[in-house]
Formats: sequence, C-alpha cells, structure tokens
Amino acid sequence: MLSANFIDWWFAPWQDEFITTAATLSDKLSVSAVDAMHATDDLMSRRDGYRNWCTHAAISSELPQTFDPQWSATALIPPENLQHAAGLFMGLIAARQPFHTQQISLNKLPFDDRKWCLSLAATQLLPAYSVDHPEADDSLTTRGLAELAIRLNAGFPGLWARLQLRLHEAHRNAVQLRIQNSWADRDTIARSATRSQRCWRLCIQRSEVNQ
Repeated sequence: MLSANFIDWWFAPWQDEFITTAATLSDKLSVSAVDAMHATDDLMSRRDGYRNWCTHAAISSELPQTFDPQWSATALIPPENLQHAAGLFMGLIAARQPFHTQQISLNKLPFDDRKWCLSLAATQLLPAYSVDHPEADDSLTTRGLAELAIRLNAGFPGLWARLQLRLHEAHRNAVQLRIQNSWADRDTIARSATRSQRCWRLCIQRSEVNQ
C-alpha cells in the first residue's frame, strides 16, 4: 500500500520544496499555471495542468503498472538525509570489495560511519550494479545515488526520475552517467531486492540519527 503522503507527493510534484529545477521548469510552465491548478475546482483542468507539468519536467504522470511499494518511503526523505544515506549505502557495497578498493572508498567516510559499514556489511552482501564512468565524479554520494537509482528503476519505475529533480544539474548528470553504465538486468536486481531494501532502511535510520 502507498501512503497518503506519497500519493500527494506523486500527484502534486510542484509542491516538493526540495526540487532544484524549479527555475528551469518555470521557463516552460509558469508559476501562474501552477497557481491556476490550485485555484480551479475543475478536475479536468487540474488533470491537464498536472500532465503538462510532468511533460515539461520529463517525468511520467502515471504510477507504474507494477512496482514494489517498499521503495516508496524514499520519496519522503529530505535531500540531506537521502545523500548521507546514499553515501552509507555505497559504503556497505564498498566494504565487501577487494581490500585496496574498499579502503579508498571507506576512507572517505567519518570513522564511526566507516566502522558501521564494515560491521553491517559482514552479514549483508550488496553487489555494485553501476560501473565507473570517466566523466562522473567518484564521490560516495554520487556512487550511492546511482546504486539506489538502479534499484529504484527496477523496483519502482518513475520514482528516481522524480527524486533526481532535487539534485543540481551537474550532480544529476554524474549520477546518470553511472546509471547508464549499469551491468545488471531487472531479474538480477530483483533477486537481491529484499536485502537492498533492508540495508537502505538501515542507512536512512542512521542518517536520521546523525543529522
């Protein structure tokens, strides 16, 4: 089941205070058009306005036919928590990689986070689905967001397309480069979806405690 808050977020995306592309969108869809959607009681006008907004934002207006609702809570996480959690998520993945690669990645985390990732990763194997791209930065946050996005695209199509509107353009493009270099197909990702979701929830919880 999807929460009422998620439904509101999905069908009124312009109300997301964290979207950083508002200036770009306003060039194509004026603020007055959004205000008109709020002012009218006409369902058809509101629906058309919503679809127009989605078209200009290059996102789907419809919920996907099939999706895993366990991923939906990701939409309601503030950006700072989302990015911290993404770094931790990549830390969990890096912790099971060869020692040299592991150390390069984990040394970018604070000591307590590094220790937490190593401890949790001992029992939770998370594969890396994205591949390095020469034009993408290699920060843990970017890599972690790419790993999250690949899982969301498989488990809840359309969710990442909306979440990435919160990123600045350069960061969004860097994540996209890594997503494009993913080697995994949908079936491969689905086989570890439960573990990915469990680890992602733990990363979110830790980001909320440490905020």
